[in-house]
Amino acid sequence: MQSAAWLEKSQRYALKLPDALPGINIRRQWPTLDQFAATTVTYQRTFPFAGEFVDVEHARIASAPLGRMGITRCVDLGIDGYLTRDEALKLYEIARFARGDILELGTFRGLATSILASALYVRGSGWLETVDLARDDNVEDYSIARANLARVRGGERVTFQLCGATDRLRQLILLGRKFGFVFVDHYHGYDATREAGSRLPHVLDAGGFALFHDFLDPANLDLDHPYGVYQACLDTVCENNDFKFCGCYGSAALFRFR
Repeated sequence: MQSAAWLEKSQRYALKLPDALPGINIRRQWPTLDQFAATTVTYQRTFPFAGEFVDVEHARIASAPLGRMGITRCVDLGIDGYLTRDEALKLYEIARFARGDILELGTFRGLATSILASALYVRGSGWLETVDLARDDNVEDYSIARANLARVRGGERVTFQLCGATDRLRQLILLGRKFGFVFVDHYHGYDATREAGSRLPHVLDAGGFALFHDFLDPANLDLDHPYGVYQACLDTVCENNDFKFCGCYGSAALFRFR
């Protein structure tokens, strides 16, 4: 999914990156559409903290083996999922230091959910809502996710919602719910990601963060592939001056709201 208009938009956005953001470290390396498939980005801290890692749980993620689900790059924390070690480290860090509740779009078997819940447990505040589709082919994954979270520290802070992401976002907006961190990792098609990105300003607290998984996945460039995370970000959060790009980590892109 590529066009001259999106390429030009990605190049224009590179010219308006912030030099700095108060209170956090940013990575001013914006991958334009013609370059991002070759981009490899490792973990780098966003928040200032003493030592190499935030805490012992963060260090555990850093030393965890790879190869989960038979995929070389996937971190193995005992739960199936498609996160690299760099992405898992970033998830934990943002959840640990962000304020307020967390919203996760896309549960699968609860890998990212468990990382977020563990961070909330250590933080000692906040609740996590994780949202996934209510489909017949999702029943087993949903049951496994609930079982996985039942044995994770912080699992009691998690609420599961079987609902389409767009529908749930509409409901949350009507309820006036706000979150300090939203992890966007549901269906990676352009339309689904655009629907989520366009609604983030209505559910994020000022100073909150949004992390888009598979933003740098090369499938975003394949015209025959349904992925369109990068392009959907270009057409939503990158068009909104209230969102500031903080950097890429693994395949994920981090933005801060206001």
